[in-house]
Amino acid sequence: MRRIMWVITGYPKTTLLLTLLVTVGFLVQIKKLRSETSVDAFFPKGHPAIVYHYKVEKIFGVRSPLVLGVVDDGPQGIFNPRTLGLIARLTTTLQQLKGVMEHDVDSLSTLKNIVGKGDTLDVKPFMTAVPQTPEGLAQLKQAVFHNDIFLGNVVSRDGKAAS
Repeated sequence: MRRIMWVITGYPKTTLLLTLLVTVGFLVQIKKLRSETSVDAFFPKGHPAIVYHYKVEKIFGVRSPLVLGVVDDGPQGIFNPRTLGLIARLTTTLQQLKGVMEHDVDSLSTLKNIVGKGDTLDVKPFMTAVPQTPEGLAQLKQAVFHNDIFLGNVVSRDGKAAS
């Protein structure tokens, strides 16, 4: 380490010139830099998920799933019977559309809340029915806000939107 420091301090102009040349070399190559944002680039080409992805794309002409959002700017956000009822009705309607696989429609009315309890997993639906009481709404909100998998994905972190 001392030898490296001695070379750097002993030959400051040479060190600066070499640093400048390396930097210019990297800058010349920056045109070749590209950003890969496609998830399938991180999987092997023959991976079953990628094969299925391209099959769906070829059949339906879509690359991305459809996400439908519901927003409620009211004081309770989406955690009120009216908005949760809308989410449940939209989910049922989408599940009944021709060509839509029922099990592929995800929302608070279809997803299960998985919570670890000791050595076991407690798996329960978030909603079996739209909560009508303040207690039921509070329980649902607590379940969502204590599950990091769904918070920020299915329900926004401020509780005012759901997908």
